[in-house]
Amino acid sequence: MRTMTLPFKIKDGILACGADLKSKFCFTKGGRLYISDDFGDLSRIDNMENYEKAMKEAIRVYKVRPKIIACDIHPGYFSTKFAQNYAANNPQCVLYKVQHHYAHIASCMLDNGIKGKVIGVSFDGTGFGTDDNIWGSEILLADLRGFKRMAHLDYIPMPGGESAVREPWRMAFSYLYKTYNHRLFNLGIPFMKKIGREKSSVLSKMIMNKINSPLTSSMGRLFDGVSSILGVCDKITYEAEAAIELERIADVNCEEKYAYKIQNGFEDSAIRIGEIIRGIVNDIKRNEENSIISAKFHNTIAHFVKDAVSRIKKKEGTSKVVFSGGVFQNKYLVMRVKEFFSESEYKIYFHNVFPPTDVCIALGQIAVAGGQSEKGRR
Repeated sequence: MRTMTLPFKIKDGILACGADLKSKFCFTKGGRLYISDDFGDLSRIDNMENYEKAMKEAIRVYKVRPKIIACDIHPGYFSTKFAQNYAANNPQCVLYKVQHHYAHIASCMLDNGIKGKVIGVSFDGTGFGTDDNIWGSEILLADLRGFKRMAHLDYIPMPGGESAVREPWRMAFSYLYKTYNHRLFNLGIPFMKKIGREKSSVLSKMIMNKINSPLTSSMGRLFDGVSSILGVCDKITYEAEAAIELERIADVNCEEKYAYKIQNGFEDSAIRIGEIIRGIVNDIKRNEENSIISAKFHNTIAHFVKDAVSRIKKKEGTSKVVFSGGVFQNKYLVMRVKEFFSESEYKIYFHNVFPPTDVCIALGQIAVAGGQSEKGRR
């Protein structure tokens, strides 16, 4: 197991179960953090068996006596079920459930030794939200005792559910349908001609009738959809292929962006992307190069992150900004974000030791469980 000294005090006896993809578990003992190997996708029986065996062995070898066990809030995660069973069989153990994107932000806070309040930008593909929808573009006001969701992408249906992750053309259609409704059949762009009337009709009925079309605010799915609209990637053969290929073609010399709208709500703000999709479609009709469209899209994401964060800073007075989630493996996006936050009024943090992917979820769960248990003793 990998070990590291904790950057700030977290009580001993916390065991975190991580996520189901890129799964790791970790625990605290003697002021140190112990981190397991990566067990991959826990939906595979062999991986889950190896995960359980390794965790039980680590508890025995390191003489860990967990008083707190932390996991994701997703009710279907194998790691969550393991944590629930463990807590049920060990009455001295308190169960903490930590929202996925909050765990991302907390992991980056731990990675940088930050305990105070931050604005957390957590962009990825999938995470179960507190409203039972699929999150993935969350801008949070957070510390290790709790969080408030401040902004996110507007919700969009995922026609076909998990199939939409493997087949980005489904998300492309959904974004176009949300933007143009039935007028999309007259757009005349190559994407609509390629998928044809039959598929379009099936997907539109799924969306209208809410058949296997869960709502998502995922930034990963937006990248997928734009990639497919441009004809870059319609079906993935490896994780994040559509987004990776979209980044690969982006023209780094382009500084233009698309229009967007941030609509303030009662509790949080929704980032409306209809204008972004319209801008992309208009560029396609003008025969603009995909490299320029990709760059403008990336630039737009960085712009509205800065815009949303600036609004939160003005309201809350917090200038520390923390970035996590798999989308921030995108070097072009990170480059633009760093440019836009280069002013001295902001202090921005990315991961140092750990990657921003789900590999770090267990670390965030440890940090949150430690922070919330301290809160409970006061």
